[in-house]
Amino acid sequence: MEAFQAEYTSYEDLPADLKDIQTISIRINSEQWDENFESLTDLRSFLKYNPTELMIILESLQPRIIQLTGSLRSALAKNALMFLTELLSTKRENLDVPFLLQSLVAKSAFEKAFIKNEVINAIENACKNYPTLDNCEVLLSYTLSKSVGVAKNALKYLEEMAGKLGFEERFLVMIKLADGKRQEHTGIAKKERFLVMIKLADGKRQEHTGIAKKIMAELEKSWPEYGQRVEGLNDKGRTWVNILSTQNKQPKVALRDMIKNKKAEATGQNDLFNPLNE
Repeated sequence: MEAFQAEYTSYEDLPADLKDIQTISIRINSEQWDENFESLTDLRSFLKYNPTELMIILESLQPRIIQLTGSLRSALAKNALMFLTELLSTKRENLDVPFLLQSLVAKSAFEKAFIKNEVINAIENACKNYPTLDNCEVLLSYTLSKSVGVAKNALKYLEEMAGKLGFEERFLVMIKLADGKRQEHTGIAKKERFLVMIKLADGKRQEHTGIAKKIMAELEKSWPEYGQRVEGLNDKGRTWVNILSTQNKQPKVALRDMIKNKKAEATGQNDLFNPLNE
């Protein structure tokens, strides 16, 4: 039997003759990788020509599709990622974007460029079409990743997505970026969001506070309710915002002085005040 040769189909060339969706569902769960690959291409065709029918059963297929994005067979992983890129290319109802986004961000520093590029395409589509606080929380959860590449990508796309939010939501993101008490998970209940908003500006993650400062400057300039919202924070929250505001107004520190201060901190000679301590 001739070995299966995986051939990618461009979006423009996806065939319009759709196969039975139930058959596709069976083949995507097969133990044969060639059937998996072909079923992904079939799903991409369905998404292009009959998205309504596909969306009815997509929730049941998503875990398997996400699993295939991590396949050791690069061709299979790329085809699964191509499906996600196309899925996120437009706004769709009832799509569990946080579930998809957390898998994509975790793969955003993948070594193989042709896989990484497809991951980035999918993340960029999510940022463009699904800017929500829930999705920002997913990105926040990866900004402290042990992978430098993943953390930087999470910060980059967090800034991009936050810029598309409304004033209130941007304020919440800013506070999360200003908290020295990080929650390193995404399961933040909606009723708790405001109380755990202060997230990253603990003096150790200055790249995070840079984004928070930008958001602060935008809100101070454009949002009339900004001052009132800050006053509505608890004492710890107001302390962190005030520290961030003070940093925003301070002149830039020379690199050599910054290094000197960091060395002092490392040797315990420069105790930093932590307003979150009781």
